[in-house]
Amino acid sequence: MPRPHQVALYTFGNHSPGWLETVHENLKAEPWGKNLKVLELYLRINFEIAKQQQKVYEDDSAGIAIWRAGFLVTPTMDPVWMYYERNNPKYPQKWNFKGVKIGETPLQGITVDISNYSVKYDPPEFKPKWEIYIDPRNFKHILEDNKERLSRALGESIVNNQHFLFRAVYGELMLERKEAAGVINQWYMDGYNFLMPLSLTDPDKVDLTAALTIDEPNKRYQLRTLLLPHYAYANARAIVKSKAQLSSWAILDETILDSESYEEDGEEE
Repeated sequence: MPRPHQVALYTFGNHSPGWLETVHENLKAEPWGKNLKVLELYLRINFEIAKQQQKVYEDDSAGIAIWRAGFLVTPTMDPVWMYYERNNPKYPQKWNFKGVKIGETPLQGITVDISNYSVKYDPPEFKPKWEIYIDPRNFKHILEDNKERLSRALGESIVNNQHFLFRAVYGELMLERKEAAGVINQWYMDGYNFLMPLSLTDPDKVDLTAALTIDEPNKRYQLRTLLLPHYAYANARAIVKSKAQLSSWAILDETILDSESYEEDGEEE
């Protein structure tokens, strides 16, 4: 995950305290995690997608900007849009979040058809024949920098034995790659990538998820990090119409999402 000053949404616009609550109070009921962190990540990711597809509408003359908040809808199933007005020039962000707009045509009196500004999702299919590559230079990040995270999932005795831990993770990666049934798409590192469930202590329990990025030139996937399931959930939820479209292992209940904290992944490129 990018550091706060690198988050495209926050570079684009100022979001005053309470902005997430403003969005949330307009939405169809759904668990969005402790402190609405899953919702925040959902919006951050969908803004990135909207920017890539040039689906962020900015009208300098009118001093307004607006973008569709992914698949988010109101209780009456109306689309939700993020609405901004021109920010004070003394601040670095061009725009200032002012609230949400509702409906297929949220802005009146303009010539552009805003309904055409909905993003399109085109996640790739996982290819089981591609190998999974683990860069030796990334071992420290995967096994040491996230030791606390791994200990929560597997216990300290396993995590302290790095040789055993690596072989267990590698073996599960190879098994899941061949089966591929539980692999799902996510938005990670500025693009579509994959999450692979890893059942290391119990065949009926997903302990960790492997964040895999696509290495198209070499026809392989690269293991970037290991995430706890609740944190991986946000990256997957952001690109589906509803959580019901996720694989069963990835559909987490409200108790888990509301009780867990969400750390940022400080991976360096």
